[in-house]
Amino acid sequence: MEKELCIHNAAEILPVLEKNANVLAVFQGHHHPGNYSFRNGIHYWTMKAMIEGSLPENNSYAIVEIDPKLNIAIDGYYNCEDLDLLYKR
Repeated sequence: MEKELCIHNAAEILPVLEKNANVLAVFQGHHHPGNYSFRNGIHYWTMKAMIEGSLPENNSYAIVEIDPKLNIAIDGYYNCEDLDLLYKR
Protein backbone atom coordinates (compact mmCIF):
# COMPACT_ATOMS: atom_id res chain seq x y z
CA MET A 1 0.00 0.00 0.00
CA GLU A 2 1.14 3.50 -0.70
CA LYS A 3 2.13 5.27 2.51
CA GLU A 4 -0.08 8.29 1.83
CA LEU A 5 -3.14 6.00 1.59
CA CYS A 6 -2.59 4.49 5.02
CA ILE A 7 -3.14 5.80 8.49
CA HIS A 8 0.20 6.67 10.01
CA ASN A 9 0.02 3.96 12.68
CA ALA A 10 -1.29 1.22 10.36
CA ALA A 11 1.42 -1.19 11.57
CA GLU A 12 -0.10 -0.96 15.06
CA ILE A 13 -3.77 -0.92 14.05
CA LEU A 14 -3.89 -3.78 11.53
CA PRO A 15 -2.86 -6.49 14.04
CA VAL A 16 -5.55 -5.25 16.45
CA LEU A 17 -8.20 -5.52 13.72
CA GLU A 18 -6.99 -8.97 12.63
CA LYS A 19 -6.35 -10.45 16.09
CA ASN A 20 -9.80 -11.81 16.96
CA ALA A 21 -11.08 -12.52 13.43
CA ASN A 22 -14.30 -10.64 14.20
CA VAL A 23 -13.83 -7.64 11.88
CA LEU A 24 -15.60 -8.07 8.58
CA ALA A 25 -14.75 -4.75 6.92
CA VAL A 26 -13.21 -1.35 7.45
CA PHE A 27 -14.87 1.62 5.78
CA GLN A 28 -12.87 4.77 5.54
CA GLY A 29 -12.59 7.93 3.55
CA HIS A 30 -11.67 9.77 1.73
CA HIS A 31 -9.09 9.24 -0.98
CA HIS A 32 -9.95 11.13 -4.15
CA PRO A 33 -9.91 8.11 -6.52
CA GLY A 34 -11.10 5.65 -3.82
CA ASN A 35 -9.48 2.32 -3.00
CA TYR A 36 -10.25 -1.30 -2.13
CA SER A 37 -8.08 -4.06 -0.73
CA PHE A 38 -8.54 -7.38 1.04
CA ARG A 39 -6.09 -8.48 3.72
CA ASN A 40 -6.24 -11.41 6.15
CA GLY A 41 -10.00 -11.84 5.90
CA ILE A 42 -10.90 -8.14 6.13
CA HIS A 43 -12.26 -5.92 3.35
CA TYR A 44 -10.78 -2.40 3.35
CA TRP A 45 -12.83 0.07 1.34
CA THR A 46 -12.02 3.75 0.97
CA MET A 47 -14.79 5.95 -0.35
CA LYS A 48 -14.04 8.31 -3.19
CA ALA A 49 -13.79 11.96 -2.23
CA MET A 50 -17.18 13.48 -1.67
CA ILE A 51 -16.72 16.67 -3.65
CA GLU A 52 -14.68 16.93 -6.85
CA GLY A 53 -16.62 19.76 -8.43
CA SER A 54 -20.08 21.30 -8.39
CA LEU A 55 -22.95 19.47 -6.72
CA PRO A 56 -24.89 17.29 -7.01
CA GLU A 57 -23.22 15.36 -9.85
CA ASN A 58 -19.81 15.43 -8.13
CA ASN A 59 -20.98 13.99 -4.84
CA SER A 60 -20.15 10.52 -3.52
CA TYR A 61 -22.10 8.48 -0.99
CA ALA A 62 -23.28 4.92 -0.44
CA ILE A 63 -25.68 2.70 1.42
CA VAL A 64 -24.08 -0.46 2.78
CA GLU A 65 -26.00 -3.66 3.55
CA ILE A 66 -24.71 -6.89 5.06
CA ASP A 67 -26.70 -10.03 4.36
CA PRO A 68 -27.08 -13.03 6.72
CA LYS A 69 -24.17 -14.79 4.97
CA LEU A 70 -21.94 -11.74 5.72
CA ASN A 71 -21.70 -10.61 2.10
CA ILE A 72 -21.57 -6.82 1.83
CA ALA A 73 -23.41 -4.84 -0.85
CA ILE A 74 -22.33 -1.25 -1.42
CA ASP A 75 -24.97 0.72 -3.31
CA GLY A 76 -23.07 3.76 -4.57
CA TYR A 77 -24.47 7.07 -5.74
CA TYR A 78 -23.00 9.69 -8.05
CA ASN A 79 -19.21 9.13 -8.09
CA CYS A 80 -19.36 6.10 -5.80
CA GLU A 81 -19.60 2.81 -7.70
CA ASP A 82 -21.63 -0.18 -6.58
CA LEU A 83 -19.52 -2.99 -5.18
CA ASP A 84 -20.22 -6.48 -3.84
CA LEU A 85 -17.77 -7.78 -1.24
CA LEU A 86 -18.15 -11.52 -0.76
CA TYR A 87 -17.53 -13.19 2.56
CA LYS A 88 -14.16 -15.00 2.36
CA ARG A 89 -13.42 -16.77 5.63
